[in-house]
Amino acid sequence: MQSQNKQLLSSCLQAVLEKWVAGDTAVLHQFWQEMKAQGTPLIEHQDDESCLVTFLWRDEERRLDTVCLAAGPAGFDFHLGQMARLADTDIWFRSYQMPRDAVMLYHLSPNNPLPAWGSPEWADMWDEFDPAVFQFDPLNPLRHADGSVLRLPDATAEPWFNELPDEQTGQLHIHDFEDNSLGSLRRARVYTPVGYEANGRSYPWLLLFDGSTYADAIATTMLDNLIAQTIIPPLVVVFVNGRWEDRQQDLVCNPAFNRFLVDELRPWLQANFRVSDDPGQTAVGGFSLGGLAAAFAAYQHPNIFGSVLAQGGFFQWSPEMNLHGLAHDTRSPASTNWLIRQFANAQRVPIRFHLDVGTYDFNGQPELHSNVLMANRHLRDVLQAKGYEVDYVEFNGGHDFVGWRRALPQAINWLMTHSAGSND
Repeated sequence: MQSQNKQLLSSCLQAVLEKWVAGDTAVLHQFWQEMKAQGTPLIEHQDDESCLVTFLWRDEERRLDTVCLAAGPAGFDFHLGQMARLADTDIWFRSYQMPRDAVMLYHLSPNNPLPAWGSPEWADMWDEFDPAVFQFDPLNPLRHADGSVLRLPDATAEPWFNELPDEQTGQLHIHDFEDNSLGSLRRARVYTPVGYEANGRSYPWLLLFDGSTYADAIATTMLDNLIAQTIIPPLVVVFVNGRWEDRQQDLVCNPAFNRFLVDELRPWLQANFRVSDDPGQTAVGGFSLGGLAAAFAAYQHPNIFGSVLAQGGFFQWSPEMNLHGLAHDTRSPASTNWLIRQFANAQRVPIRFHLDVGTYDFNGQPELHSNVLMANRHLRDVLQAKGYEVDYVEFNGGHDFVGWRRALPQAINWLMTHSAGSND
């Protein structure tokens, strides 16, 4: 596990501290001017494999009682991200030794009351996500809609977002319809690749939950580029979602949601688009709870969904879990990992799995057996022991879309270029 030692002190801050103690009052202004020019976090080379990454907050009026890092290498436990003031200066800092290829989102949180992980107060803060509490890093120009981006020097490039000429671009079709199984409005966005013909051949297809998030992040530019560069074959991708607040009903191993997929969405898709009815050419996927739901959909309907794509899948879920606060007894494996136990106890069915997860995806509880990283490793081991075909990837990132997006090209390539026949 990565170092969480908050006493780590960068050589740059050590030099600032020495000058400050010696009476150099101009050193703070000079330091912040340098940080403004180069951008934060402060990244210092350690060796060929790691950097020392220092997150910073400027407290010009010196009135703050606390500052903490939220998400990123601290996970979701505010105490693991608690920053320290550098002597009596205006600098708050927290340093981590990190792999040189890490990419992840984070926020900075001044005057955070630091509720305990899993408490109702902690859950309320994350649910409300007040922008006054979870702030962008003001000196970091790299931003995603959901937070500031930490991207270390050896992070892989993303050459999948170049604008292509019209003759190399697919189309995105949008359709809204009522979901009779759960009684809610759904939106489906359907990507069809360049060259798609309504009366032509059938295409392999991928169904993704939390469709608006995936569609905004990858469609259609990423798919167009991946197809143009023959990284993935031409395919149809279906992005489906309901209301965000319904996720904790839809995506927690809910048979009614699966009935919607099988009895309503799939027939509508087959009536309107040229998609394969071969489960070996059909994949279902999602991130976090969506990864859990994808595995459950295939578990219940392997005759329809032959492959699963799960990114940071929330496989520690159990019916007893309070998802808002996770405030239940997670010390016993019997109270977690419900779907993993179903796979362990059932006969193998013809499903293939791609699982990817960040090495920092531990919910702020790096030693807890039921965190996301540990649960994914557990599921991998169970599936492999049962004889399933599993493509398992760990990347140096967190529980966020900047990491999942980078993992998608390999995931889709594996799902769509391997036969599912080995599980029959």
